[in-house]
Amino acid sequence: MSDERLLWHYTHGVNFRSILHDCLIKPATDDAAEGERPAVWFSRNEIWEPTANKVFWSPDGTPRISTTEEMLRHGQGLIRIGVKRETAPHNWDEFVRLSGASERTLRALKSTAKARGSNHKDWFVSFDPVPREKWVVVEEMRGSAWVALTLPSTFSTDI
Repeated sequence: MSDERLLWHYTHGVNFRSILHDCLIKPATDDAAEGERPAVWFSRNEIWEPTANKVFWSPDGTPRISTTEEMLRHGQGLIRIGVKRETAPHNWDEFVRLSGASERTLRALKSTAKARGSNHKDWFVSFDPVPREKWVVVEEMRGSAWVALTLPSTFSTDI
């Protein structure tokens, strides 16, 4: 029996504009150490992936994790892009084996997942960019529900 549920790439409106402009979800390179393969991250969590919340800096310089509500407000909306399972073919165990990530990085990822109420076993990756043709649906959080967006055929700053 196959699992037909979608995997989700969670982001916010500001980042989504860039994704839509490029018609591509690019592998994350910001935190990738030398020798580590950048990846496009997906989750099978259908509500929200807690690790998608960004770090905000307090006035005193201490970091803190934003709430989902803050992400909605400051990120100009919450967006998720759904793809078929084969688009992100590597589960956590395969990521560990194929990514070149250090033990320290892997421990930090698992620790972050636990601290934020996520499960690293819900994560899947593609080491390749994910083009728009592979997106099954794009949804925006409105109130407490995900609503499908109708995407323009060309990039517009109105989204």
